Amino acid sequence: MKEATRLDDEAALARRALHLHVSFEGGEIFLFGQRVTDAIRSEECGIGASRVAALPAVRAALLERQRAFRTPPAWLPKAATWARWCSRTPSSRCF
Repeated sequence: MKEATRLDDEAALARRALHLHVSFEGGEIFLFGQRVTDAIRSEECGIGASRVAALPAVRAALLERQRAFRTPPAWLPKAATWARWCSRTPSSRCF
């Protein structure tokens, strides 16, 4: 809400939504490294969120971001890798 993007500029809002840097740490929410846990729960943000949620391009961009949260980090081995490793290491406790 602090940025100067108009809430009816669908294309600009969709671009911003695609590039949000959001993180969740210990029950706190951060956008671009700034704690916003309380701010996003304000009435002003709620009203703004309702307005932009009705914009199809914004909804599509946010869905893309949500799907990105499902992707495990690159350093995390795939399940098949763990299964192969565990099958060769019977003395280890894998699961």
